[in-house]
Amino acid sequence: MISHETIYRFIYGQLRRTTDFNWRRYLPRAKSKRGCRGKRGGSPASFIEGRVSLANRPLEVADRSVPGHWEADLMMFSKYGQAVLTVHERTSRLLLGIRLASKVARGVARPEIHTRYP
Repeated sequence: MISHETIYRFIYGQLRRTTDFNWRRYLPRAKSKRGCRGKRGGSPASFIEGRVSLANRPLEVADRSVPGHWEADLMMFSKYGQAVLTVHERTSRLLLGIRLASKVARGVARPEIHTRYP
């Protein structure tokens, strides 16, 4: 009697020994290698220079007692080149959405965005 593991070992061995990838069609997911592919690299947040965690923000910002503190987030969409910058004032909870032509830093941090809205 032959177990399923023996069959899998044979097929994976054939894939390694030969360049005939037709053996993949006998596998359940048609993958050449076993196991999950691991994620490469770390979190994108670790690449940001001078990054400060939200947990370390000042108390007056955390409890929304002082006006003038803004938060921003960049939303990317699946269609290439579509981006919306959302800017949120914490005290009044005013939310602004600005459509951007691209996601480059110079366009996101344009001074006219900040001077156009109070």
